[in-house]
Amino acid sequence: MQKNLSAVGLLWISLTSMIGTGWLFGSLYSAHFAGPAAIIAWPLAGFLLLFVALSYAEVATMFPQAGSLAYLPLYTHGRLTSVMMSGLAWLSLATIPVIETQGLVQYAGNYLPNLIVQHDVHYTSTPRGYLLALVLLMSFVLLNYFGIRLFARINADFTLWKLLIPSLTIIALLSMTYHVENFSQYGGFIPYGWKGVMSAMSNGGVLFSLLGFRQVVIMMSEIENPGKYVPIVLVSSLLLATMIYTGLQWAFIGSMRPQDLIHGWANLSFTGDAGPFAALTALAGMMWLSVLLYSDAFISPYSTGLVYSTTAGQMLASMANMKEAPEILTAKNKYQTPWVSLCINFLVASMMFFLLHNWQAMASFLVATLMVSYAVGPICLTSLRKQLPAHARPFRLHYGETIAFIGFYVCTAGVYWSGLVSVFKLLILVILGLILYLSYSSIMKKSLRELDSQHALWLLCYLSGLGIFSYFGNYGGNQLIPMYWDLLYLMGFSVLIFTFALLSRKANEYTQMQCRKMEEMSGRLDIANPLL
Repeated sequence: MQKNLSAVGLLWISLTSMIGTGWLFGSLYSAHFAGPAAIIAWPLAGFLLLFVALSYAEVATMFPQAGSLAYLPLYTHGRLTSVMMSGLAWLSLATIPVIETQGLVQYAGNYLPNLIVQHDVHYTSTPRGYLLALVLLMSFVLLNYFGIRLFARINADFTLWKLLIPSLTIIALLSMTYHVENFSQYGGFIPYGWKGVMSAMSNGGVLFSLLGFRQVVIMMSEIENPGKYVPIVLVSSLLLATMIYTGLQWAFIGSMRPQDLIHGWANLSFTGDAGPFAALTALAGMMWLSVLLYSDAFISPYSTGLVYSTTAGQMLASMANMKEAPEILTAKNKYQTPWVSLCINFLVASMMFFLLHNWQAMASFLVATLMVSYAVGPICLTSLRKQLPAHARPFRLHYGETIAFIGFYVCTAGVYWSGLVSVFKLLILVILGLILYLSYSSIMKKSLRELDSQHALWLLCYLSGLGIFSYFGNYGGNQLIPMYWDLLYLMGFSVLIFTFALLSRKANEYTQMQCRKMEEMSGRLDIANPLL
């Protein structure tokens, strides 16, 4: 199969995935939760996510075919685990264009009338705003319809712009309007304690902004020699994005005017804060930069939405190739684009836009969904080392089992920090999805034994436990678990689930057989089907 991307192009895709509306709103909403201590949240989140990214670096390069994320849990724990995890991954990918269009519409509300309405410190779209969002979502489908070459060519230009504008914003704000006292007054450096920092990571947009590194795994089949370049691209994109976001948070906190902080960081609001950085530069008299920022408020979210529209289509097509969704979803046009999957993603995104009403709520929900779907990577790494000990590993992670468990714990804590409301919505969607899949399997006359249901019990226990922790916890729950002790209890819970998952893995012979089938089919299909 012809390769359409270079390693640099893959790096651009990863950075484009990370630098979307997160940079436009993350600094504001993180400051609401943590005050000046939000500047800690970004490097801390970047460091924690390294453990997750490194886990994916090993397992992904073992199977560098398109749609490998959909295949990993199939190899280790069978059909039902694979469908649930792949379904969550697909849902998050299909929903991310929603938050990107919401951010675009919110910024546009400062210069176009009747697009948004304010509720406390948040903004929701009006009917006119919803209509604009739907037009933008449809444009993602149309652009991606013409294939990966057009996508990569446009994406490279978008990424260069997206790196330049945030960097210019940091320099301009720090040099023109900087109040060092903002870091110590108005409640001190950490006015809401470490709980505020953790809330900022999951609810303020920090983790959401940095989780785009998985696009490297999804798109790696488009480059030569993924074993060499994928680990480098994963780590370097995460480090670069973390540095940019930390600089933006520093500039944002230092640029706030004293009169805007009278009522504290949690109630921070100022003229034009529907577009925070554009408003700050305008208030500082830098109208030229404000105009550039309003331009970037279209380019950054739009290009990120374009990335996720592409990868969501590939993910859904991969699930159909695994015979866990209707075969029509694999239909491709002459540009080798899964056009039916793109259309389904548009319908799902349109519905999610009506279910999630503002940017911060979207970010929290997506963190909960993404972190659960990311949690399978560390489990797959440890399972595959036992199931396929002799399999070629172009990149082998030192201390892999330890790093994998830490990555799993990070995912578990991230879901918990996202709050009860987000976890509740996630569990409702999981239940609905499970009902639909079991109904589909019944129509296809598949038994529970054929679905490997016994190998998915660990996942059901994991999701149930997350719901219980969230209900009794300190992030929108009943606060019956003592603060900070909850992290220790989560550690014990993670040990139990991680061990249960390893004990629930499929037999080595099954995994080896599926691997052989994948290798046989990969030479004949663009997306390998190990089940044929």
